[in-house]
Amino acid sequence: MKFTGLQIGQRFRYQGKTYRKATPLTATAEGEEQKKLIPRSALVEALDARPDPVPTSAARDIPVATLDRAMNELASDINEIIAESGLNAEQASSLSRQLQAAFLKTRHHLNLP
Repeated sequence: MKFTGLQIGQRFRYQGKTYRKATPLTATAEGEEQKKLIPRSALVEALDARPDPVPTSAARDIPVATLDRAMNELASDINEIIAESGLNAEQASSLSRQLQAAFLKTRHHLNLP
């Protein structure tokens, strides 16, 4: 399966090591604390069954200021992950541009400035 098919917290094997998915873009190897950037298209072997989806309550209105703050924190987290990824400057810049486009598209879909 591809890395994107895993849920946050799910254990998997990649390149002979066991990891736990930490974020949509990173994982932590067992026994280590540092996160590693894993390509979305990376083929991985799931070690845990997919957790059952958590039942959600009815949709609720989230204040725009809360959404905006969460999106800004996400942007900060993404920038930190890129900075710590070990990518060279050209790769980091390219990845940053792609993520910024996705980020802006999401803000647009959420009707955020």
